[in-house]
Amino acid sequence: MKYCITKDQAGRFLLSRQRLTGERRYEGTGGILEYIYSVGCIQFDPVDVCGKNAEILLHSRVQGFEKAMLNELLYTNRQLIECFDKNLCIVPVRDWLYLRPSAEPGDAKAAYDQRAKQAVEELRPLICRQIEQHGCVSAREIQTDKRIQWYWGNNTSYARAALETMYFSGELIIHHRQGNIKSYAFAKDHIPAMYYNAPPPFDSAQQRAQWQVLRRIGAVGMLYNRAGGGFLGTKMCAADRRKAFDILLEQNRIIQVDIDGIDQPVYICGADQPVLYRVLSDQTGQPRAEFIAPLDNLL
Repeated sequence: MKYCITKDQAGRFLLSRQRLTGERRYEGTGGILEYIYSVGCIQFDPVDVCGKNAEILLHSRVQGFEKAMLNELLYTNRQLIECFDKNLCIVPVRDWLYLRPSAEPGDAKAAYDQRAKQAVEELRPLICRQIEQHGCVSAREIQTDKRIQWYWGNNTSYARAALETMYFSGELIIHHRQGNIKSYAFAKDHIPAMYYNAPPPFDSAQQRAQWQVLRRIGAVGMLYNRAGGGFLGTKMCAADRRKAFDILLEQNRIIQVDIDGIDQPVYICGADQPVLYRVLSDQTGQPRAEFIAPLDNLL
């Protein structure tokens, strides 16, 4: 099955899929969760000029959005969590099962090279003791004069390197933020046991590739079968990605869409056929004006 549409229809499909046309359908904290469940993840970025990326993104879709609502879901109720997906993202806590670094050997963002291993081994007892006593700990609360060449720069404290390495390996989560200062806690204390103790959900790299392809198409709404920003962070080789597309097409979990004037086809999730039907019948609702975040899923 495949569809042939115009560029205008493709644009209206993306706007409709991203809930940027018609009346706002989301409201309050429940609306935040509903939107993030529908796209899987939204990208986190700490830069705050007129609001952080996630805040601007949600403001454009959720009626009555306030920053405190997102903080509550992340750091109090913990229905959402900061986790690496497409870079650092905000995802439903249930997705820990699929995204935790331990789900696939060698998947940690910062592998235990000699520098990181030394910092962790030296500071782990202090980090664990601080968390056990206070519930969480930040790099500022760990006294050390040692510095390390790190992926963020050449003069990073041992404390930051140790905490980030333990975070990238799935041992810690971000407990909360105060400004841009991150405090960490044990993942086992805050991730529900049904997710934390579950066995890895994929039997093979190909199964994981299929999940990632479906997730990334759903996050944007429409993607090409080619390397690019849409698949950033998936670590799929081209052959695995192409095979995943073939299998998902055969299962009707994704659908090919040809756009007039564009050589390569794009793909949408099978579950989004009703959105495409509304576009083709010109029932996507009235346009509206919104601020679009710099790392918005639409882009």
